[in-house]
Amino acid sequence: MRVIVATLLCVLLSAVAQSASAEDQPSLPPVEQGMAPSAGAALRACDGFGGVSAGGDDIIRPQRSMDTLGRVEPSFEHSVQYCDRALLVLDAYPQYWLRRVSVLQSRALHRIIANDTTGALADLDAADALVHQPVDADYSRSLGVNGQLIRALALQLQGRDAQAAALSASAISQRPYNRPVLIAALIILGPDAPREQMLPLLVQLARLDPRWASMYDRYLVGARLPPRDLHAFFMLMLEAEAPNRVSHGWEAPSTSQVVECYQVQSPRAGARSFDVCAASENDTPAMTEERALLDAAQKTIALHAASFVIERRRDTATSWTDPYSRQQTQGGYVSIVSVRVLDDSAECGHCLNANDIVQTLAPRYAQQLADQEAARLRRSRPHHPGDNIPPPRH
Repeated sequence: MRVIVATLLCVLLSAVAQSASAEDQPSLPPVEQGMAPSAGAALRACDGFGGVSAGGDDIIRPQRSMDTLGRVEPSFEHSVQYCDRALLVLDAYPQYWLRRVSVLQSRALHRIIANDTTGALADLDAADALVHQPVDADYSRSLGVNGQLIRALALQLQGRDAQAAALSASAISQRPYNRPVLIAALIILGPDAPREQMLPLLVQLARLDPRWASMYDRYLVGARLPPRDLHAFFMLMLEAEAPNRVSHGWEAPSTSQVVECYQVQSPRAGARSFDVCAASENDTPAMTEERALLDAAQKTIALHAASFVIERRRDTATSWTDPYSRQQTQGGYVSIVSVRVLDDSAECGHCLNANDIVQTLAPRYAQQLADQEAARLRRSRPHHPGDNIPPPRH
């Protein structure tokens, strides 16, 4: 349905979009052979997000109403030059300081890939100087974490291990249940990381994803991590978060992804094993995973238990292709987690503490929890004329 609607809109609005895009974008200097010919392509090639317009910056608000938000793999050729061009484009949109931060952070990482750690640190300083004060929690938990991880990587490559470790620890403290942040921290450590440094990261990853249990054993026995993959590191960076990117409830009813959540059965009363699901086309992948984890923790506490283990998980990102531009766009995120609640007497090295999760994540999603409870109450009572929901069908 999304593709059909998008196709019709693109056919009707293509001429308007083309002319508006040409008016919105500043002229760019000539480029060498093989580089992006357009402003939007330069932005996408730099940080993996789409172009900008008066309608949006494409990291917290789509530039067109038919688009959804999400990162695609950027170019890793001529990447610094693409970012230079992207910054020229953003000169015409001073209100999009978050997107400028994203581009500067991306250029810093492209510089690291090109062995220019000094230039990377200068870009990170420029990005930090743009951040509005006081720094809000949304920024700290997303682009703020990215900045810390990229800076830690640059410092680690310069041999400043203690500073790098402190920054990695700070980033993890912001998102202790985020797999990409933990994996990025492992990449920063490098293949020859001391066992005592890799151990807590591997343990936490094995708790969040059982597929890491075998890697946990392999890396500890071999006392060696894989070689650094800086392209993979780039794609681990978190998407920007803002109040408008948070779904008001656990699911976005308009998305096809929610169908997968509807297929996840609610746990039977007293069941100690069950699945939880979170889906949205607007939340970031990190937020979607956290919402599923928080749901599992709350259900565990409701069973008067303290811990649970994740036995299986499935996290998917869907995409659709814009029939006009042929660009792939993220279509939504789904996180399905199968958990087993443990007795308090059970000992388990890969268990998650439900109370710790709730204390960490519930404040972040307090409004969504309130919206969810309000929706539940509306569904549980008879319909009244003033309600903004249809009466139940019988």
